[in-house]
Amino acid sequence: MFIKDWIFNEFIVTEDYKSYDDMFGVLFRNKRTDYNFMVYSVYLPPENSTVYNNAPDFYNKLMLEVYRNIELDAIYLVGDINSRLGSLKDHTDLDSITTRVPLDDTYNNHGKAFREFLIDARCAVINGRVTPEHDNFTYISTRGKSPCRHGTTSEPYLNQYYLFIAEPWLNDI
Repeated sequence: MFIKDWIFNEFIVTEDYKSYDDMFGVLFRNKRTDYNFMVYSVYLPPENSTVYNNAPDFYNKLMLEVYRNIELDAIYLVGDINSRLGSLKDHTDLDSITTRVPLDDTYNNHGKAFREFLIDARCAVINGRVTPEHDNFTYISTRGKSPCRHGTTSEPYLNQYYLFIAEPWLNDI
């Protein structure tokens, strides 16, 4: 995880030593206010991978992290989770939030497990919601393209975003 230098002037930044192999957490504590948040960099291998890729187990571990850090102001998840949501609804109806504009309607089993996690954790995907004109397929290869790298946050914090750009990664080309 890369962190801009100026952030260290504003926050006390510490690694979360309870992280798992497939997720790495960094805690940010503001030096001037009581605003504290956690950023998790996460990775879930593709469904057809020979590497262990049990999506329900992965999201259960992630939910434990959400519960463990429930006192924080926000939790942000970024990374490659190979979870295609398509047009599946990714949030509860408890908060009035902007509708997500999906790039395509394709979803997979990882996406279904991701959707369950998002609803249970009261989180939502940022991609395609804040500035959909800057959304993009995040995986592009000779085998196709997909929007499988997501930025995610707690539903109440979606209104903090004024710009979110999904940059494509070129693989196998």
